[in-house]
Amino acid sequence: MTQRPGVHYLDLRSLFTDESGDYARYLPDSSGKLIDVRLTDGVHLSHWGGEWLSAFLLTELKKSAELDRLWSQ
Repeated sequence: MTQRPGVHYLDLRSLFTDESGDYARYLPDSSGKLIDVRLTDGVHLSHWGGEWLSAFLLTELKKSAELDRLWSQ
């Protein structure tokens, strides 16, 4: 993969696959209950899938020292 300054790649595929790396429509939440993370078309994210993705992205954004510098300006 080509790298570019200021560009960060995040592997989102792994968020929506099972332990085997296969497509998963249902994934366990923090309590172990299976939740539907995709809509019936199998592509678009459900409300919970969007929440899952948002939580991941916010966690990753908080790790970026570059963002800390931007927010402080």
